[in-house]
Amino acid sequence: LFYLFGLTGFLTSYMGAAISLGSNEEILLRFLGVFLFLYALFLIFQTGFQVPASNITALFGGSLSGFFAGIFGMGGSIRSIFLSAFNLPKEVYIATAGAIGLLIDSTRVVTYFLGGVKLSEMLWWGLPLFIIISFIGAKIARRIVDQIPQDKFRIVIAIFLLLIGIKLAILP
Repeated sequence: LFYLFGLTGFLTSYMGAAISLGSNEEILLRFLGVFLFLYALFLIFQTGFQVPASNITALFGGSLSGFFAGIFGMGGSIRSIFLSAFNLPKEVYIATAGAIGLLIDSTRVVTYFLGGVKLSEMLWWGLPLFIIISFIGAKIARRIVDQIPQDKFRIVIAIFLLLIGIKLAILP
C-alpha cells in the first residue's frame, strides 16, 4: 500500500507543485472544500459505503493525494478518503498516512524551493520549532486516537473531513 500510494503520490506531488507556482488556487480550494463536505456527509449517512480496496484505488488515491498536496499544500484529506477504503487498524492507518505524507510533502517542498519560492527569514528560524511541534502533535494525536474505538474510527475521519470541507469552502 505504501509503495502503490506513496510512489504515485511522490510523482504527482512534484507535478502539482510545479503547476501551483503560477496558479491562483482560491477557486480550486473552494471546490475541494465543497467536495470534501459532500463526501463526508455521504460517509456519515452511508456508513456501509466504502471505496473498493484495490491496487487501482491505491494508485488513484496516491495520485490525487500527491497532486492536491502539490497544488494546495495539503493532500491529507484526499489521502484520508482513499486510505479509509482499506479499513486499516487505526495504528496502521496513522503510520501509513504519516509515512506517505512525509514522502509527498518533502517532494512538494523541494519542488517549491527549486521553483524559486522563498521563505522569510522569520520562517527559516521557526522551521526547527515547527518540526518539533509536529512531532509533539503526532504524539498527542496518538493518545487521542487510542481512545477511539476501531469501529468508530472511520466516522471520526468523516467528521474531520466535513470540518475541513467547511473551512475550505468558506475560508480558503
